[in-house]
Amino acid sequence: MMADMQIPKKGFFEVEISGARSLTTPTEPIVSIPRPIDLIERVAKGDGEIAESKEVVEALHRSEQRLRDVIDTIPMMAWTALPNGSVDFVSRSWLEYTGFSMEDCLDAGLSTVAYPEDLDRTAQKWQAALATGEPYECEVRTRTASGSYRWCLSRAVPLRDEEGKIVKWYGTNTDSDERKRAEEKLQESEAYLAEAQRLSHTGSWAWAPATGEIRYWSEECYRVLGFDQHGGHPRFDTFFQRTHPEDRAKWQEATDRAIDEKFSNTG
Repeated sequence: MMADMQIPKKGFFEVEISGARSLTTPTEPIVSIPRPIDLIERVAKGDGEIAESKEVVEALHRSEQRLRDVIDTIPMMAWTALPNGSVDFVSRSWLEYTGFSMEDCLDAGLSTVAYPEDLDRTAQKWQAALATGEPYECEVRTRTASGSYRWCLSRAVPLRDEEGKIVKWYGTNTDSDERKRAEEKLQESEAYLAEAQRLSHTGSWAWAPATGEIRYWSEECYRVLGFDQHGGHPRFDTFFQRTHPEDRAKWQEATDRAIDEKFSNTG
């Protein structure tokens, strides 16, 4: 989520939601919030209006509680924050994931669960989102209930009123540890392969015969064959012209045979 910030210890931001769209929609939902002066004027009109205002507040509390019940029921780690970035609610699944209580999360912030080296980067991205109103996204190592750290992808979008003012942030956290570690292993393997090719002066490439498109071209291929690495992948016919004239017929024959064998085995 985000780095440690000052958190209100109790109370929630009350809004009147009118036709708010699903939180999963790519567009931002719109809410209508009665201004304090409007409420004061309504109260001043008489006992009937006071009773109506109480009913509105009670309805808001019931609506808010139903929303939290839904959030606590779905298998997703969710959270909400006030316009200033202060987190005012985290779902039960997040509490179970981290092993902390609601009070711990609201009072101490995320400094208790975020990996120390990730705090500054997370805080900078969160502050940038608050300043611009742009959606927030950050991947951070998070302390789990077992004491180990796992990568989590945190995202949040702002909820705006009819005038475009941000009134709430809604966010989710997703455990991305397996994907992140798979990416790291892939990058490590690619680095080993590139080093082996550099030492052996061996390049590798991938070609789509149907289109003549070169889909992959290793760095060593650029160096061995003298192509400009910043010019993108060469076309196959250009690649073919780099072959010695006496070897082109033999190479073409071997290429055609390999293609025929491939299609005969898959057909």
